[in-house]
Amino acid sequence: MPACNSGTDLDSCQTMIIQILGSAAGGGIPQWNCACRQCDAARRGQIESRSQCSVAISANGRGWILVNASPDLRSQLIRFQCQPPPQTRRSPIEAVLLSDGDLDHALGMFLLRENESPVSIHASVAIKRAVEAGLCITEVLNRYCGVRWAIPQSHFEPLLCRDGRKSGLEYRGVEIKGPGPRYLRGDSHYCRLFYVLRESATGRSVLLAPAVAEL
Repeated sequence: MPACNSGTDLDSCQTMIIQILGSAAGGGIPQWNCACRQCDAARRGQIESRSQCSVAISANGRGWILVNASPDLRSQLIRFQCQPPPQTRRSPIEAVLLSDGDLDHALGMFLLRENESPVSIHASVAIKRAVEAGLCITEVLNRYCGVRWAIPQSHFEPLLCRDGRKSGLEYRGVEIKGPGPRYLRGDSHYCRLFYVLRESATGRSVLLAPAVAEL
């Protein structure tokens, strides 16, 4: 993996890494209150236990972009060994891309509150409205590190780090049909996104579409 010099845009150090932090639906596997065949098999060690859905992507192995932040985020990051820089409380998470406002995709954002700079959250207007009204996410985070919102565009644009540097990745968001979160159901039929991320230098891309109800 190529190294970057201090002060250099991360664009120049391209090695896209995709890490699946969790791949289960809400509650994980096994779900604490479920004794279905699958959850029972996970408890017995017959199949692998899985935490709730979240994906980490990086162009350099140091600064990471999350697609969704599950309630299991703390244990996921510790297991993943995603480390802050030495002698700091600065997060290696540069941004969170929300695909929807569901609890199993959004509650982990509260775990990012202990930081030296605002959390960068990318979401559509409908998703932002849902998590602000239902979870008071902006009000809560503003009492800690703060929050910086960004609206994904339908065309590719650079995905920036917290300090404004280029991450080495570009992204676009595509709105798809789907209901709002259960805690705040309304008339919004486009309260979900999928994302396409690509390396700025190579054009290699990945599509991430959790919880797609209808294409």
